[in-house]
Amino acid sequence: MNKKIPVLNLGKKDMSPISSWNSWRLMTACLFFLFSFSQVNAQIELVQVDGNGRVEIANNGSSNVDISSYWFCNFPDYEQLSDLTVDCGNLDLAPGESVVISGFTSLDSFDAELGLFNMNCFSCFNAIVDYVEWGSYGHQRASLAITAGLWNLGTKVPSFGANQSITVDGDGDTGADWTPGDPTFCSATSGACSADGGTLAGGPFTFDQVGDDNPDNIPAGAITSANTNGDLAWVVTDSDGYILGLPPMPSLVNFDVPGAGTCLVWRLASIGTITGAEVGLNANDIEGCFSLSNPI
Repeated sequence: MNKKIPVLNLGKKDMSPISSWNSWRLMTACLFFLFSFSQVNAQIELVQVDGNGRVEIANNGSSNVDISSYWFCNFPDYEQLSDLTVDCGNLDLAPGESVVISGFTSLDSFDAELGLFNMNCFSCFNAIVDYVEWGSYGHQRASLAITAGLWNLGTKVPSFGANQSITVDGDGDTGADWTPGDPTFCSATSGACSADGGTLAGGPFTFDQVGDDNPDNIPAGAITSANTNGDLAWVVTDSDGYILGLPPMPSLVNFDVPGAGTCLVWRLASIGTITGAEVGLNANDIEGCFSLSNPI
């Protein structure tokens, strides 16, 4: 497509009423676009960042936004969010929810920038969604963020401690809107993950003669759960946390098979995608938005 894009010819001083009117209309349209753009992108915001590559992003709008195709930028390093690790939450962000992502290891707490882009065009002002810089002024993408109305000229967040994070308090457009402190990623105060494995009641159960090829089962309904939230599953582990089974219900497990020892039954709750909930892996290594109940 050979389509010419109309531009203002600044080399001519045609100030006739018609050309002046057209120039004013074009400038007004550009200003309106910039204003509308910054208003739309204010829906998705950076809310917490540390120097170890961990970032919390919130959806402050009224509709779901899938940010899996978004990008982090700390020039000259770039990473797509779908290639990083979701510690809690979901990249398909519901209104009022947040997600914590780790693995963008180019960050440090002394001096860096973090731009959030909705596509891999890192010089496009219509692609940058949010921005913060600390330690010094004028990082590579700062001018782009300023043009997009997402950052104020001549402002920065001070360097912060290696074991600290910076958290937004305000619209996030100036260094004064960010406060250093203890990280709250995936905690109750961050609001990032509401999964709850709840509380189990029942047991303990003892089988005196395991390994004799006679089934040893927990009676149906002998373990009950309460106060759960999220997608639920049962998990059976050994005493070290290694997953032995993911049964539909505990009563279907034949505890004669593992042999002598201690097995633990858990209720696993999750929201969104989690990884590591597989037989042979350790439950301590599950990642994503999840919660385990007390064990039986």
